[in-house]
Amino acid sequence: MPVVLKYLAVVVLSYLLGSFNFAIIVSKYIKHDDIRIHGSGNAGITNYARTFGGKSTLLVMVGDMGKCVLAILAARFLLGDLAKFLAGLCVMLGHAFPLYFGFRGGKGVLTTCAMIITFDLRASAIGLTIFAVILILTRYVSLASLIAVWSVLPMVWVYYQNSPNAHWCIVIYAIIAVLITFLHRSNISRLIHGTESKFRFKRKKRGDSNLQNQNGDISNE
Repeated sequence: MPVVLKYLAVVVLSYLLGSFNFAIIVSKYIKHDDIRIHGSGNAGITNYARTFGGKSTLLVMVGDMGKCVLAILAARFLLGDLAKFLAGLCVMLGHAFPLYFGFRGGKGVLTTCAMIITFDLRASAIGLTIFAVILILTRYVSLASLIAVWSVLPMVWVYYQNSPNAHWCIVIYAIIAVLITFLHRSNISRLIHGTESKFRFKRKKRGDSNLQNQNGDISNE
């Protein structure tokens, strides 16, 4: 198969795999509900944990992280470093804009976390430490996520500068960071105005989720 077709296959298959949004799948087929009508309306792990909680949250985490790891490892095996960065971007696009669910998905933080872990364990250790520290200090998942995602960018250069496609790897990760920031634009606005909600490891009653959404207490993802 020509190299161009291999890259095209990586792009298409990674997007289609990313479109399996497990917050939506688990809420529909296990909870017989739709996560997108609760809380922030976002199909991501934070909103799912706030709305449903329980063991099913672990299923969402494993599914959304697993699809990213699978796509990246397959792309790396076929074509190398550049392909795995491309696969990570396309999985995230599928997660945020899922083909199977009306292009309404999550904000890609969990997917990006899995992506960074698969890219490089050293970068992921630093990024996750930064995320944890910011989250503990502020309880803002959105702020912790954004700072952690951007903190990894210089590490991509450090760890991939000797790769044959180093510059493209950096460009693609920068696009991922910009996209994550764009998807969090409403959170950024609330952070600036002091109205962003703080994460609590507590399950809300179903009726409370809808009330919270009306009052503007909106989760990160």
